Amino acid sequence: MPSSTNHIREVAKIILIIEICSLWLRNMWPSATKYIEINRNMQPTVAKYVAFGHEIYGNRLKYIEICRNIPREIDRDLIEIESWKLEIFKVLHPLGGQKARKI
Repeated sequence: MPSSTNHIREVAKIILIIEICSLWLRNMWPSATKYIEINRNMQPTVAKYVAFGHEIYGNRLKYIEICRNIPREIDRDLIEIESWKLEIFKVLHPLGGQKARKI
């Protein structure tokens, strides 16, 4: 499979993750909508909210955590849509380059 096709597939997976997360975020944390909109445009360097999810059941997340730091980079670590298990973003924070806790 060509690398451009792989890239498109990865982007599609991320968009799906954001859509699933948004169902929960819009109700529980309205200010996180900005993160969702930015990431739909694939501009993570200016996002203010990062969602971490694990074990999706249907269209809702069993567990989700919001990290209120402002990331400079977001690195896709593992995305397994087919098995409905996520370990999605490693975040490098602007101060000291610490990494956010992964679930």
